Amino acid sequence: MDTSDLQLEQASRLARKCTRVLLSDGTLAPPDPASSHQVALRLAALPPEAQKQLERARLRIVVLDSETPPRGGYPGKVLGSPDRWEEGLGAQYHYQRKEILMPRMYLETPFSGVGDSLLHELGHALSDAKVVDRGRIMSLDDDPRLLELFEAYRQRCGFKPPEPKPGGHDFNQPMLLELERQEEAWSLYAVTEPREYLAEGLSHLLSGGEKKEKLASQDGQLVEYLHDFLIAPTRGGSPFGLWDPRPERL
Repeated sequence: MDTSDLQLEQASRLARKCTRVLLSDGTLAPPDPASSHQVALRLAALPPEAQKQLERARLRIVVLDSETPPRGGYPGKVLGSPDRWEEGLGAQYHYQRKEILMPRMYLETPFSGVGDSLLHELGHALSDAKVVDRGRIMSLDDDPRLLELFEAYRQRCGFKPPEPKPGGHDFNQPMLLELERQEEAWSLYAVTEPREYLAEGLSHLLSGGEKKEKLASQDGQLVEYLHDFLIAPTRGGSPFGLWDPRPERL
């Protein structure tokens, strides 16, 4: 990962501002130097405009111990009970709270050529940009370009939707994915839904190494999309410039 000193300095400032550590008594404390540094490394992989977007959104990153629940339980958990962190759950982004819950064990994983949990969740935080135009709320889930890429990826992998279950999917159980052409998948999780496709792509792209190379060789159009997503400024009410919200385009 190549980052300029200025970019890393900006990321370090943002990391200190947005990161908190969840203590065993249930209170939040400023980050310790090690946690702040690890968060800054991930943030520094983002262009300055993307970092500013996260700051304007008032993103908070909460570092927690996934082995020992704090007094009062984990905050705002979507899956399961608040008093335990499910094995293999990884990190979570909460759209309503604008908050990433980040187990320390994943944060301490060396930042190298592997997929990165925090970068994945930062992808969710960035794609959470919304715009209201003529009373309509729009998000990246509405972007036809992303949806087209996602559906094409599913088709290349031979994705078979799971059989519907009575009462709907149990989100405490892993989703079983069936792919006819698994060798075409640079990420299994990316076939689940568009927002996971984008977040997985961002994690692979910015982690570098073999993950980045595999993504580039198997999904070059997504790489182009992600570069647009990262560098286009947020102006005129259209997040990252990925679509034109003028009336004739609605």
